Amino acid sequence: MPGKVLLSICCFFTAISGYAQSDRATLLKEYNRLDSICSVAMDEKPAQAVEYSKSMLEIARQLQIDSLILNANISLGQGLDFVGLFDAALKVDYETLALAERTNDCHYKIYAASLIGRIYQILGNKDKSQEFVTKGKQFAIDCKRFDDTIHLNYDFGFNIAQMGDPQKGIRIIEENLKAARKLGNPDYILFGLDNLSNLLAESGNLHKALEYELQVLEIPEVMEEDLNKAQVYEHLAEIYVLLKDWDNAQKYQREALKYAELIHLNDWIYECYKLQSSIDEARGDFKSALQNHRKYLALKDSVYQLE
Repeated sequence: MPGKVLLSICCFFTAISGYAQSDRATLLKEYNRLDSICSVAMDEKPAQAVEYSKSMLEIARQLQIDSLILNANISLGQGLDFVGLFDAALKVDYETLALAERTNDCHYKIYAASLIGRIYQILGNKDKSQEFVTKGKQFAIDCKRFDDTIHLNYDFGFNIAQMGDPQKGIRIIEENLKAARKLGNPDYILFGLDNLSNLLAESGNLHKALEYELQVLEIPEVMEEDLNKAQVYEHLAEIYVLLKDWDNAQKYQREALKYAELIHLNDWIYECYKLQSSIDEARGDFKSALQNHRKYLALKDSVYQLE
């Protein structure tokens, strides 16, 4: 009799364990499905990517798998960044970095430090940005992932320029752009060209800035993504405004606004309204210039109020 009871108990727990394994397999399958559609949404509809990332994070925590938590957190932080919720993105990225350091995950240590440095750069906190860019570079060197130092060096050089040494910053980015071209990584080439263009425009070398930004249009892999289109067209519009080439400024402003609205990038949308106000004013349409300036201020305020 005791043997039969023991056998029954063993069968019961085997059945329970089987159900648990089945549930885990189902959850993992759903996680992978969400991860796949989140990757597509990140470039086209980042607000949706945020929601997918939250669902992924919930599943990852149920499964208690650190690598899945890290991946979901990275996606969530990036999505929040793309929709302009920088404080929320920073909070998530700090959590990601802490977990990555506890688990000694090279990939996510580098990625999280890079994202934190980039957000601080956007917010104008150059010292904090440089702190995390430098940390990311050290992670990359320690992990022998030297290719990752290229995009980190772009941010490092950009910060150097913003801190008062533009020529040194430009040299650092130029050197790393050469490495990116040699590597053949289209995203790294995009980031290098775009950073160089921005710094050259700020230093008054507008024609050279335009030359670099126009080169991005010749990289088909990166210009397939709506996010990159919004960014590059907006930067081109800015340069043409500075050059007082109002026809081209208008052409690229419209394209930038179209793609920024398509993927709900509020921080890019309000920059487009600001550009349109400058174009209207230059053409003597002061009523439209005022209306677009008000749109710019209202949307910018709404983005920061969400923070």
